Amino acid sequence: MTSYRDFIRGDRDSLTFWGLLIAAVVALAVLVTLTLAPREGAGPLEARATPYDFGSMPPLNPAPQATISVPPLESPSAAPTGGPTAEYVAAPRRTSAPPSHRPRPPAPAPPSRTARPPAWAAWLNKPVALEINGQSGLLLRHRDFVARADPIGGSSRALDRADATFVVRPGLADDDCLSFEATNHDNFYLRHRDFVLRLNRHDGSGLFRADATFCPEPAAGDGLTLRAVNYPDRRLALQWSRVALSPVSASRAMRVRLRPPP
Repeated sequence: MTSYRDFIRGDRDSLTFWGLLIAAVVALAVLVTLTLAPREGAGPLEARATPYDFGSMPPLNPAPQATISVPPLESPSAAPTGGPTAEYVAAPRRTSAPPSHRPRPPAPAPPSRTARPPAWAAWLNKPVALEINGQSGLLLRHRDFVARADPIGGSSRALDRADATFVVRPGLADDDCLSFEATNHDNFYLRHRDFVLRLNRHDGSGLFRADATFCPEPAAGDGLTLRAVNYPDRRLALQWSRVALSPVSASRAMRVRLRPPP
């Protein structure tokens, strides 16, 4: 009976030993599995450290694992998380306020000056006679389609008086200058050709418009000198009884006075 109990006791002790051994092996396998397997939610740079050496048997209740967490890199504008991350906030720009100054009152308008029109402006589009200044009754006229100066008055022939009457037109080539149209020959104008003043029909060419345009220049008294628009250094000058375009100064040029026709 005693031997049977000892046998049973010996078997019980053997079972206890083997049970403890199996339990230790299972615990070791579980511990290795947990150590090597990736933990759910762990970061890519998370490192795990084991508090024991693989050459020794771990205890049945191992100490909790120590982990070192490296926070992920974040952009400066990202919101801060729980880890010790550096936060970069762009500093607001400083805008200087515009200087406050009082608006300047508007400058007073300059006094309006009405330019005095030239004396010849009153004769535009009206018939006139061109009298040689200083020689009463000596008028510019056309005869045989060439300009000349002849004494013509109220007792002269009607043809002579008509030849000495012209309508003042705005310059054909320049509105600030003048052109002279004959009253007894429609669309005929005084123009210079070969530097001689003639009466020719307006052919519509640019050359004719330039040759028939003369710029008035004030002279002594109420007289005018007539300068060619296309030859600024030449003016109408009286050569005997004929009129030519000559390179003379204003003091030596022919001076005419606009007056009513005879």
